[in-house]
Amino acid sequence: MFLKRFTFVLYFLLIRFPIVVIINLLSKFSTRLKDRVNFESRNSWKKDAPLAAKACFHVSSQGELEQVYCIIENLLKSGNVIELIYTSTSVEDDVFKLKSRYSHSLEVLRLPVLDLSVFPQEKINSWITAPTVCLCRYDFYPELLYFNFTKKMILFNARAKNKGLLYSFVIKYFDIVVAASEEDSEILKEMGTRPLATCDYRISRISSRQHKSIINNQYLSFVEFSKKCKKKFVVLGSAWPEDLDFLINLGFFKLDFIFFIFPHRLDDKSIDEQTSRFERPVKLDKMKYFTSDIINIDRGDNVIFVTEPGLLCDLYPFFDLCFVGGGFGKGIHSVLEPYIGGCDVLCGPNVSRSSEFSFIKGINPTKVTSLNLSSKLSDIKLDKIENIYRGVDRLEKAEMYLKNQADSIRKILEVL
Repeated sequence: MFLKRFTFVLYFLLIRFPIVVIINLLSKFSTRLKDRVNFESRNSWKKDAPLAAKACFHVSSQGELEQVYCIIENLLKSGNVIELIYTSTSVEDDVFKLKSRYSHSLEVLRLPVLDLSVFPQEKINSWITAPTVCLCRYDFYPELLYFNFTKKMILFNARAKNKGLLYSFVIKYFDIVVAASEEDSEILKEMGTRPLATCDYRISRISSRQHKSIINNQYLSFVEFSKKCKKKFVVLGSAWPEDLDFLINLGFFKLDFIFFIFPHRLDDKSIDEQTSRFERPVKLDKMKYFTSDIINIDRGDNVIFVTEPGLLCDLYPFFDLCFVGGGFGKGIHSVLEPYIGGCDVLCGPNVSRSSEFSFIKGINPTKVTSLNLSSKLSDIKLDKIENIYRGVDRLEKAEMYLKNQADSIRKILEVL
């Protein structure tokens, strides 16, 4: 224990402090660094809640907040005080939306990674009143790992695949670990850590959102069209040009399906560049303007580009097959959203960074398929894809996911 503490002291004194001093000096000449320093300077160390917190959470991204959102919300709804530390500007809007709903029971703080204190963990420690600190994925900031000496530590969505020796050392700092997938769970066990559970807690957020979309009839014309149309509905979610080129070469768009393409990039130049690949593409900037006569199926129109952002997750329950983009670039986008929506899921080969892909493969391996440049159209088991369960018929499935997640959430709440 003494050696571990001494190692932290040396790190803070001899490594972190000189680097932070240099970065603060460089911020005078770098807009990016200056923005980061200003971001942290907006911290208010004053607390709104007079009571000690039940738990403290740290997130670095939108994805990490989604992972622990249902846990945080359950605790807040039960009247607990929660502390939430975040690192990135990208998640700030969502943090303060949650703060506006629970203004007196949610405390928020930007992680002061560029604070000029020699021992910043002491400053953070004076702010945290919770006995438990929860991290997500692999943002192992020393300023937070230090609390292993004084508080219970929980790691959500632990990803152990391809992490190496250092990860096997750091994972020992956590008292409780929730694995991101069955594959990660097995690797963690080999490292000597037995996960409390294997779960992706985004499921409850996704299910809840899709459940509301189904019962509220938010896209009535589209829903009616999906009910009447006997052809399979295919969606390309977060599609990149590389994805379209692959599918065109595969002969995918020659199938007698209706294709809805949701491009990842929505600027006019990108949209024009992607639609030029098709003979008669239909462009739709608002889903509420969708009508059954927007395409002429008899004429062979079957490709619709939807450029309205923020609704793809809501619509997945109305599609039969989904191709998730990004797999021919840096990595696939969310495969969990279409899977929860009831789609059979296809994607490109770059899946190594996706814990969602591993999670689905662990529980229902036939529902998600990774394709590569040597794949053939026959590799897609099209005959097994049914189009009889869309929208409201998937309500029961969404409710089942919510129930299963409630059991997993209860398990975590018992140890907090």
